[in-house]
Amino acid sequence: MSAGGGLGGPEPPLGLLNVGEEDERGTAVVMEAYQLLLKAAPLNFVGNVEGRDVFRGDVDVVVCDGFIGNVALKL
Repeated sequence: MSAGGGLGGPEPPLGLLNVGEEDERGTAVVMEAYQLLLKAAPLNFVGNVEGRDVFRGDVDVVVCDGFIGNVALKL
């Protein structure tokens, strides 16, 4: 169970799937999404995550665009 209460908890940890963990990485759309998620209370936004982080358990929710989400689901 993660610190945010776990899946279904009040504030599950949320990460933005990106090409790096740094906030200045990714496309313009992803960088804008990062800024919007930072300001979106009461989300427990932990920042960018990479593909290898999706199944590590550090985040319960992963946000990405539709194309990447489709590819990730098919993996």
